[in-house]
Amino acid sequence: MTLKSSNLLKGERKFQLILSQGKKIVTPLFVLRYIENKFPQEQAVVGVITSKKVSPKAVDRNRARRIFKTALQSEIPKFSTNLMIVAVLRSNINGLKLEDVRLEIEKITDLYTDSIV
Repeated sequence: MTLKSSNLLKGERKFQLILSQGKKIVTPLFVLRYIENKFPQEQAVVGVITSKKVSPKAVDRNRARRIFKTALQSEIPKFSTNLMIVAVLRSNINGLKLEDVRLEIEKITDLYTDSIV
């Protein structure tokens, strides 16, 4: 099961704003950029970007995006409700299982509880 549509970030302007002005957390699997939303919602909203550098095949990029969203779903309630997050996936995420990605996301939420949670 992936993220609800209410948790998905929509709109190119929002993506550009977060990518240009957001704070950055770098991991081997992905780069998280986030900013505070002026209008808090029920839960944080997340957008996922996978470039052709991740994989030249769309099937692999979509699979990586789907695995990331599924892994992130259990961690979304831990994030502050006023966050807008963009995750830029890296090529290291290719071929990994759901549990591997979930562990990396849990590490991030544990390490950065002060700033993003």
